[in-house]
Amino acid sequence: MIMENTLKYSIVVPCYNSEIFLETLCEQVYEAFEKDFELILVNDFSSDETKKKIFELKDTYSFIKGFSFPKNLGQIAATVFGISKAEGKITITIDDDLQHSIQSFKILENLLSSENKDIIVATWKTDETLVRNVSSTIFRILSSLIILKKTNFRNTAFRMFKGKYNKDISEYFCSRFWFDPRRIFQPHKVGQVYVDHFLQLNRPQSSFRSRMALALKHILLDSYLINLIITIFIFFDLRFVLIFFF
Repeated sequence: MIMENTLKYSIVVPCYNSEIFLETLCEQVYEAFEKDFELILVNDFSSDETKKKIFELKDTYSFIKGFSFPKNLGQIAATVFGISKAEGKITITIDDDLQHSIQSFKILENLLSSENKDIIVATWKTDETLVRNVSSTIFRILSSLIILKKTNFRNTAFRMFKGKYNKDISEYFCSRFWFDPRRIFQPHKVGQVYVDHFLQLNRPQSSFRSRMALALKHILLDSYLINLIITIFIFFDLRFVLIFFF
């Protein structure tokens, strides 16, 4: 006889050099949910003591599941892996550095239920440097155009979706560089809502170069643009076939 899972929430947090945040994060999650939840922490091969901290907390709190990668695979990989381990009826993904009040989940959950959505993605007003804001806007527009979706959608790491989609999400995005829910959900089932955002100053932000590298990987590889370019070259010049194979 299969027992129905009684957990309501699974909170998935990809962790990278987040040792100084984890204790506070756990306390905030506990205060927000109190019961019927699990907190899944996935260490993405941090260079600080994040791994050690996760397993210390796991020994202290029964609601924590802790995992650690043997090499750095990136935020999306850590998030998707955490989703594959989630057992709650509702899954929440959120960054590790306290950019948002975890209490904001109530705003997402209200929209998830009242608007009959399958996934809700939080957004906020841009509050970074001019270069980062401009580059993010360009990436948002390009990534939307490539998959023929509206460009006014802002994709962020703070999400909530129904747990029945955990398997579909983890299988589809396990080998991709970017998690864009519009690839597997119908447009009218994807909602967006504004939440408060606190700019994190306690650790360096990701570099412009690393963000551009991630954007290019997504645009060229996730969207099969590189396949299209190769096909066009082959169609117009068969000599490219030899260059491609060599």
